[in-house]
Amino acid sequence: MASQGHEDIANKAGELKGQAQVKKDELVNKASDASQTATDKASSITGSAKENKDRIQSFHIPAIVKD
Repeated sequence: MASQGHEDIANKAGELKGQAQVKKDELVNKASDASQTATDKASSITGSAKENKDRIQSFHIPAIVKD
């Protein structure tokens, strides 16, 4: 009897450990996805800022000369 109770506890512990591992993997994947999204957005923003800077630098504004 005691052996059966021990097996039940061991089985339940193994099941809970497996569920915890699945949950951990899900959270790690979500964190990784969020990190990649942030990196992609930062890269996009940096690219847009550089394009805007290049556009601004290409403008030629004539000097205003007063007589």
